[in-house]
Amino acid sequence: MLQAALLLLLAPQSPTTGLVEIPAGRTLVGGDLKDYKKLMASKPGVAQQLGADTPRSQVDVASFAIAPTEVTNEMYSRYVEATGAQPPVTWLVISKEERNAIIQEMQKEDPSWIFEGLKKSKWWDEHWQDEGMKWEMAPEIATSPVVGISHDDAREYCKWAGLRLPTEEEWVRAARGDSDQSWPYGDEFDRKLVACTMTQPRNLSFKLLPVNSMPENSSSYGIVDLCGNAWEWTDSRFNPLPGFKSFKIKGKDGKPITILPPFDGSAPVIRGGAFNMPDYGTSVDRRHGIFNIARLEFVGFRVASSLNACTNALLYATDVIDARILGATVEEGLDFSATIGLEKRQFADLDSIAAARKAPEQGLPNPTPPEAYAIFDGYSCIGLTPVKAINESSIAKLSKNTTREGPIPVGVLHSTVPLSEPNLVPGTWILSYQGELKAAEITKTGARSTEGEVPPEGFEAPENWPDYSDLTLAPKTEYIIFVAPDSNRALAAIPLSSKAGMGTAKKAPHKMIINKDRGSIDFEFRALDQRGRKAFTFRLPVKPISKGADLISETAWDGSNFEIKEPVPEEG
Repeated sequence: MLQAALLLLLAPQSPTTGLVEIPAGRTLVGGDLKDYKKLMASKPGVAQQLGADTPRSQVDVASFAIAPTEVTNEMYSRYVEATGAQPPVTWLVISKEERNAIIQEMQKEDPSWIFEGLKKSKWWDEHWQDEGMKWEMAPEIATSPVVGISHDDAREYCKWAGLRLPTEEEWVRAARGDSDQSWPYGDEFDRKLVACTMTQPRNLSFKLLPVNSMPENSSSYGIVDLCGNAWEWTDSRFNPLPGFKSFKIKGKDGKPITILPPFDGSAPVIRGGAFNMPDYGTSVDRRHGIFNIARLEFVGFRVASSLNACTNALLYATDVIDARILGATVEEGLDFSATIGLEKRQFADLDSIAAARKAPEQGLPNPTPPEAYAIFDGYSCIGLTPVKAINESSIAKLSKNTTREGPIPVGVLHSTVPLSEPNLVPGTWILSYQGELKAAEITKTGARSTEGEVPPEGFEAPENWPDYSDLTLAPKTEYIIFVAPDSNRALAAIPLSSKAGMGTAKKAPHKMIINKDRGSIDFEFRALDQRGRKAFTFRLPVKPISKGADLISETAWDGSNFEIKEPVPEEG
């Protein structure tokens, strides 16, 4: 009989290549109301928009990582080439004659149509795949921020790269840190440091510049271009800042103006201002909300990352989950802070990428990107996020309830690689615990029994149960059921490696094991009980597969947040 040796490796590490780690701390978010009232009184035409930047409050921000620059055209090009995603309209290659022909054709239905702004973007959405349409990422703009990118586009890029967009609180912390500065570099606007309408020298104003063109426009963490050049998408919504209440200011004519900004919780927040904004429009506190599908030639994005493996991937992968199947919204039901998993982020060779660049058009700077700059080139992961709580007080009650009311969600698994056990293509699944069933109970769920019993003719599944018709279950065996995230259909069932358990929340195991003994990755995870003092524990083995790679290996994944279980030869 083989004996197995368990080697515990070091604590989790966060792979932050291409990113800068920002320490946790308290950050001032929002503009000072007294100062803003003066600004709004002098600019009543934009007073309502400016009011959304207030009031100021202190916000605790956990540690995270963020890119030193916006995503550049050469970075986005790797994503477009790898996935076939729609390129930005700024890459369109078109002659003057072709442009005029398009304008003439479009003006037949709309005499006011122009080949600019949102109308140009909409035309590109409809025609970018037309036969003969030409586009390319011009090497002259390789290190300029990619713009004309919607919020949806930015999130898809992040999924591909294993990253996410920053929240606006994180964005502000990266820009301001522990200070109260209005710009990343200091308190006063400096037209030599910010790309906007007032930039000096004047030949650089109203222009999108390569990243790091003004290296002194940097935060204390070395993050450049947060203010000016291009607006940046965040993952926050355009809701009032904490403590906001409508207020009045006096306009230039002395009449009171009630400030009630056009908040819209469906619109993501953009931050930082752009090359087409005046000085006050580029401060750290400036925020605005626009529709997530908008593709504008002055809006780009910057990527960020949680420091725990796979958290970014699970945050975005769970977009597909139907709250009715999970039993709660994703935000309410899942504990993303407890995500565990294995991941691997790929990077392109920066030297070869740099060799393909060309100097920008005459008169524009030709800077070198900052030291932390890197070109992301794809991502692989397999990760699990547990539910925040299971509303039962014991294993016995939990198991019993699954025989009466159906399996109980305990987490979500996401994998970018196919699995052999269970046999599933890459995807996202709700993990539900199914307690032990007798043979007769199995057929009542709609599943087949390993002992030969099948559901009777005319069988109707119990209300609210997943569709078990594709499952074969063994009596008196505990399972994790893989449920489709949007159709409440059971796709697979995997027996637990050991019986579900329960212990104190602090001591409950929550880790991954690369199990070379059985060729699996074992998730030993916990989900808290309703009081948060104890935790249910489950051990789920899965077997990932990949062509030409051994995924049951410590070298297949980044980080060291796992254990290795090695088989030891039998003695004698």
